[in-house]
Parts: sequence; C-alpha cells; structure tokens
Amino acid sequence: MDLKIVLNSNYTGAGAWICIEKLSETLQEMGYTAVKNEFNNYKNYDVTIFMPNDAEIDTARTQNPEILVGIADPKLGHEQIKKAKKADFLMAGSVEQRDIFLKYNQNIFIFYMLPDIPEIRHKPKDNKKIILGYHGNKVHLETFYPRITSVLSTLSTKYEIELWAMYNIEALGKWELGIPGGMEVKHIQWKEENYVKYMSKVDIGLVPNALPQKNIKKLLKEGIISSTHFNYDDNDYLTRYKYSSNPNRIYVFSQFHIPVVSDFYPSAAQFIMDG
Repeated sequence: MDLKIVLNSNYTGAGAWICIEKLSETLQEMGYTAVKNEFNNYKNYDVTIFMPNDAEIDTARTQNPEILVGIADPKLGHEQIKKAKKADFLMAGSVEQRDIFLKYNQNIFIFYMLPDIPEIRHKPKDNKKIILGYHGNKVHLETFYPRITSVLSTLSTKYEIELWAMYNIEALGKWELGIPGGMEVKHIQWKEENYVKYMSKVDIGLVPNALPQKNIKKLLKEGIISSTHFNYDDNDYLTRYKYSSNPNRIYVFSQFHIPVVSDFYPSAAQFIMDG
C-alpha cells in the first residue's frame, strides 16, 4: 500500500524546517507519497501532519473522515491545546514534551527534531586557550547568571578561556545579563552554516537549561507551609526547565565529538554518559 501523506505549515522556523521540509524528504526516500504545503485538499491523502498554529483539523476531517491527523511539536496555548486534543497523534521532540502532553492526547511518539549537522571530528589545538561554546536561545545565556557566570569568572583566573555564544542577535538583541568577566566573549549570529564554521571548533560545549524559580523560603516565611510539609530541607535540589526541553543542543556537539557540560534534565540524562 502506498501511504499518502500531506505535511502542512505556513510557519518557516526551525521546527517546520525539520518536521515539514526534512520529514517530507525522508518519507519520500522511504518510498511513500509525501507532499508538503497543500492546504484545503485532503481527499486523496491517508495522513496529514501540521505544525500546531495552522492545523486545519476540521477542514481535513470534513473533506476526508478517514484521514489521520498529526500535530508536530505541539504547544500549550489555549487554542493549540484544543487542537492537540482533537489530533489522532502528536509528535513530541523529547520526553519532557511528551510527558506534559499525555494529559491531552495518549497517542504520542517522540520525533527528535535535530538540526542537520554533518559529523566532524574536533581537532584540539596546541595553544593553551580553552574555547567554550554555546548555541541556542538567548534566554539560556541569561541564565548563566549567577551560577555559570561566577564559575567561569573563577576559572578565568587559572586558565585562558574564551566563550563563543551563538544565538539570534538580530531578533533578540545582544546578550548582556550574566556575561562572565575575565575572558573574551564572541557574539555570533545564529545561522545554519555557523554550526560548522564556529561550533565545530570549540573545545567544550555548554548546555545550560535550568531556569530561575519561585523561592520556597518565601512560602515558609509566610507560614503557608512549614518545614515538615513535603519533608522540606534547605539542601534539597530544586529544578525548573521548559516543558519543551530537548537534546538538540547536546546533539550538535556530539556530531563534532566535543565534550559537553550540561544542566541536569531528563533529555540530558538520556543522551550524556556522565564522566
């Protein structure tokens, strides 16, 4: 049977590039009929896959009651949740994203939305300078403060360190909060080709992922809870990370055979062998 699939999105970001553009190519290579961006035409297809913002589920089912509807990289906006509930299946990019959506749809499989990065073995340089590399969203650069900022500033007193930070400067502005002192920081505009041009040449990859959170001590002080509630202890771990956390930033460094230092979160525990 020739499975016929239509993959639709008006969105042009990284998620759509992987879930629509690249996936359609992969499905074609596997021998399936895979057409992209053919909206309002579902009669001749067995499956349709949408990005969440432009999923016309009702139109697809009205035209073809037998069609299976999938949503890739689901989101938690009010309208997007309604679509996630209606879909026949969801494609999540990580265990974190899968688990948050299980209450809305039980048919979820993990489709790692990894960038298309060639495998290049990193060649260590002879000079004494250690280049640290980061790529990703500006929000994780800002969360260098205060933990990573202070550690890097301390290390810079013992070693010659340089930090290369690749993020979308044009869209988000230049990173300012949490820049470590005592070292040169190179700000690199995010571009697909800059993974190889810059990130393949760093010595250690940094994957910060933890985010600040409300202080439980405030609840204690206000008497909302006591130290006996939840067996609270000042030394307990408290961890916050985005529901869409994923292994993508780790994967890039793995393609270049570069060791990484990462915050602790489920995808990191899956993809990194500690030590």
